[in-house]
Amino acid sequence: MTTTIKVNTNGNYVSTIKINGLEAGTVGPGSMVEKSFGLPHNNGGPSVFEVFERPATSEEIEAAKAAAAG
Repeated sequence: MTTTIKVNTNGNYVSTIKINGLEAGTVGPGSMVEKSFGLPHNNGGPSVFEVFERPATSEEIEAAKAAAAG
């Protein structure tokens, strides 16, 4: 893997990341949360990177606060 893409979220949002149609993970919620995703070599063909942003649920917000405090 030679290429990575960083996704940053801020505040009460969650981004779901898909690479070539497969879910690769989520980022957020929280203050300036950052996560890197590597793109596959894909034999020289294109890789499709999709980001879907949505408001975080109250449970996700509380879990992020607890993790930051603990």
